[in-house]
Amino acid sequence: MLASGRSFSAGEYGKWSGDFYELYHRVALIGSDRVRTLAEQLLGLFQMIESERLRLPGERFADDLAAAFQRYEVRLEEARVELIAAMRRDVAPFGTESVDRAARVVRDVGIVSEAAAITAQALSRVVAAVQKKVSRDLAPVWDVDGSLTVHDSCGDVGVDSMLIVIKDELEFPSMAFSHS
Repeated sequence: MLASGRSFSAGEYGKWSGDFYELYHRVALIGSDRVRTLAEQLLGLFQMIESERLRLPGERFADDLAAAFQRYEVRLEEARVELIAAMRRDVAPFGTESVDRAARVVRDVGIVSEAAAITAQALSRVVAAVQKKVSRDLAPVWDVDGSLTVHDSCGDVGVDSMLIVIKDELEFPSMAFSHS
């Protein structure tokens, strides 16, 4: 949006920012350590742009944002290109890279159902199937594995574990999922 040079509203930028943060969180959740580090660097650059925009004395949102963006444009493009290359390496077929598979990251993921229609037995069957897919199909490519475990309540999930809560209704009805 900023690189296009076109004018835009604060609302359009807010939507774009929301989309960016959603993608950032997905990458942070499933990317390799290298991809996650590069995504964090890109996020840091965007946060610096936002901080600088807020310090500018101007009254036009888009102009202030564009002025802040210009200072970081080259670094943003370099970070973006490096992140894309790292993501492509992560999904490259075996044999095209030299990754130490023994050093694979394993993430603990606790899954809790607060949905009335999902029984513990049904959830356990689904989680077992997802576990198999994660370990067999995703881990070899992304170099990140997961240990998925069903829990009775959120309080049972370890503090170092990621948490997935299945609910009947989300706080925001238009959302298919929520990530925080």
